[in-house]
Amino acid sequence: MTATFVQENIETYRGNEIYIEFEWKNADASPYSLVGLSIEAEIVEVLGTTPSIASFAVERPNDALGIFRIRLTSAQILALLLEKYYWDCAIKDASNVVVYAIGGALTIKPTVTRF
Repeated sequence: MTATFVQENIETYRGNEIYIEFEWKNADASPYSLVGLSIEAEIVEVLGTTPSIASFAVERPNDALGIFRIRLTSAQILALLLEKYYWDCAIKDASNVVVYAIGGALTIKPTVTRF
């Protein structure tokens, strides 16, 4: 299992929800099957630290076509008190080989307007 790491910085406003869909492809652009693979996506405050402070929910609508989604709820975003975090998404096969496929900075912008 191989992958090229993709830098995907995320910016959102405090209280919004994050919902992103990905399609994992082979080098020839054909779908990479996710059948039998585990997917996790987590957030840390400082690169190289553990434990994570939040985890994305992972949805898998079509493993055969390599499609998966990550989601953070508005409540999870409200609980993040700092402005900048880091995240990544790891995919693990049955032999416990882990590939870090996607990740980057997560910036939480403050909101001003109140209703």
